[in-house]
Amino acid sequence: RDKVLADSFLDDCWAIFKKFDTFGKEKLEGQMLWKALLAALPESYRKAILSNQYGWSLQQDSVYAFTGCGRDGEAAVTFIMFPEYVKFTLALIMYKYSANAKVLDCKM
Repeated sequence: RDKVLADSFLDDCWAIFKKFDTFGKEKLEGQMLWKALLAALPESYRKAILSNQYGWSLQQDSVYAFTGCGRDGEAAVTFIMFPEYVKFTLALIMYKYSANAKVLDCKM
């Protein structure tokens, strides 16, 4: 929570995004989006994801739910929306996988 609420959160997310946006399109999708997301998440969540604690569907669930893409949509996240995507994924993890009652009172 402290990392997300920090003043540097936006700048950190945008720096990570630019690192993985190798073609300069200001949008990421697929493997590059997943790598950028993992880099932006706090270390404890990153380790849990990589150890498959949340299941491998998390990658698909987070991007499809965030972008609202279906058969016709694009599973890509833009530069401006990347920090919100990181927050959304953290909230999804907390909501979907946490048994802690405090999740319902989470303010990000």
